[in-house]
Amino acid sequence: MATKTIAPISIKGIFLLLLMYSILTDINSYAQTGFEYYNVALVKYNIRDYEGALNDLARVIEHEPSNPHAFNLRGMVKYNLDDIPGAIEDYSRAIEIYSSSEEDVRIKIHDQRGNIIESPVKPKPNPDLAVPYYNRALAKNNIENYSGAIEDYTSALENDPEMVTSYYNRGLARYNNDDLSGACSDWRTAIDEGLIQAEELVRDYCPESKPENDTIR
Repeated sequence: MATKTIAPISIKGIFLLLLMYSILTDINSYAQTGFEYYNVALVKYNIRDYEGALNDLARVIEHEPSNPHAFNLRGMVKYNLDDIPGAIEDYSRAIEIYSSSEEDVRIKIHDQRGNIIESPVKPKPNPDLAVPYYNRALAKNNIENYSGAIEDYTSALENDPEMVTSYYNRGLARYNNDDLSGACSDWRTAIDEGLIQAEELVRDYCPESKPENDTIR
């Protein structure tokens, strides 16, 4: 199938810039806790001082080795530095930490002979967990691991159904994975959810939306 390069949609985080770059050195001199270093790293990320952000996130993780936000942000930093394997590793760690706090609840049930049957209960959706899944999907898409990206976009939607850009991006991954039907289904869902950017893709790539004498280019 001929493909057209279409960039996935990244999450556009709306972050509060705490202070101007000119006084970041002063912030660093006072930062002592993981929370403080994280805020400094967030400022540096927003002004694209990625190396500086990495240094501060290392301090966050030193203080709080089980802080999922720090691993997710460091994954974003590494992604922007084109360290895709490192980004995937950090997103995976964030997912692991978030998931460990949402362990399956097991209900003990006795059968007729008195044997205990443990039935796992599906964890509740966690919007925080959706973010590293989404980010990891972007990273996997970057290295053309489309099957892995599809799985992660699906997990993102399971944890946050309102993350509608996942439908758009999962459609792209499915298209590149030779699943045009699945791609068109996702793009139509994205349109139904208000993501009008998907209209062009449906018009250009979905056979039911094209004249019979037209073909996918």
